[in-house]
Amino acid sequence: MTTVIHPGGTIGILGGGPMGHLLALSARALGYRVRLLDDGPRGLPEGVADYVLRAGPRDPQAAARVALGADVVTVAAEDVPRDVLDAAAYHAPLRPGAVQLSIAQERRAEREWLEGAGFTVAPWRPADTRDAFVAAVDELGVSVVKPRLRRRSDLRPLLVSGTREAESAWIAMRGTPTVVEAFVHIDVEVTVLAARDIHGNVSTFPPALSVRECGELAWSVLPGPMAPQLARKAQELATYVARKLDVHGVLAVEMFLLTDGRLVVNEIVPAPHPAFLAAEVAGATGQLEQLVRAITGLPLGSTSVARPAAAVPIRRNRLGPRAEPDVQRALEVPGTRAFLYGPSGHTAGDGPIGHLYAVGETPDDAVARAALARARLTLDPARSGVTRRRRSRLGRRS
Repeated sequence: MTTVIHPGGTIGILGGGPMGHLLALSARALGYRVRLLDDGPRGLPEGVADYVLRAGPRDPQAAARVALGADVVTVAAEDVPRDVLDAAAYHAPLRPGAVQLSIAQERRAEREWLEGAGFTVAPWRPADTRDAFVAAVDELGVSVVKPRLRRRSDLRPLLVSGTREAESAWIAMRGTPTVVEAFVHIDVEVTVLAARDIHGNVSTFPPALSVRECGELAWSVLPGPMAPQLARKAQELATYVARKLDVHGVLAVEMFLLTDGRLVVNEIVPAPHPAFLAAEVAGATGQLEQLVRAITGLPLGSTSVARPAAAVPIRRNRLGPRAEPDVQRALEVPGTRAFLYGPSGHTAGDGPIGHLYAVGETPDDAVARAALARARLTLDPARSGVTRRRRSRLGRRS
């Protein structure tokens, strides 16, 4: 029987950034020591983690040093390279394991595993060469093209309308190996987060609904408004995936409900997921505390939702020139909370510098409050990123 790691033990975390910092906070709140591998600037982790190693996420030696003093190691994101995972796993149990994380990092391996395990995915073809790429688009017709490796974050999925656009799409993908998926008609996109502990127990959160724009998360809400029977079906599917993949930790299963009523798996993410940021305020247990419980063997927490909650990211490019977030005005909206990742100088570029939570009587109410709070961060509400038109999509999906 796997040994429980009690509070007072040490958790190693590979990957810093906002999710790594939040995970460190959750581990400390439960009484664990934290060793963190973080390539970001100094800031929040030094006030939370017992040991912070400033090194790149692709440094196996750094991962080994973090794991050397840990009782268990986990990841803040699923894109840690295999050699780094193996280096950590040599010194301490890695949860989820390197095999599970590697499957999720590579879209061809992921889809082959899903189909081999009996799960339904959209029709797809691997394309490692130009000729294979053109042939796949010719066979599948209107397609969505994605890089095989998720770590190539600079390459975003492309919609290809047919063979006429295949050549330009291949050039846009810079000749990198790809996965070509047939375009499917989607009614709603949902994600279920399952937690599976070291004893094999599984618990799932209700499905969350999230909306992306230009590849970036615009907002998410928990629970996603949907028929109870669909929610149960999605949770049962996620439970089965977690058991079949033999995950110890958390696993987000992204799904499409097609207009013909079929539920297909889009992606699996064995790590904390942005769609479940709102879980921190929606109920008794957030996804990060649940991850800590799962990898240490503590009892899994309740996943019931006490009140609908939404989360929206705060991005610098939404604040206008030379603007800083006006948190005071945002928090005047009832039911809102803010989490900022550190002083503004600690986040470069246009990436997220924090996020806002909001709770409401209904999912639509929670999204509306979160949108209003983000609009109040700047003098330019048009930059808030969640408009009335976008919020209206929530009602159509209920």
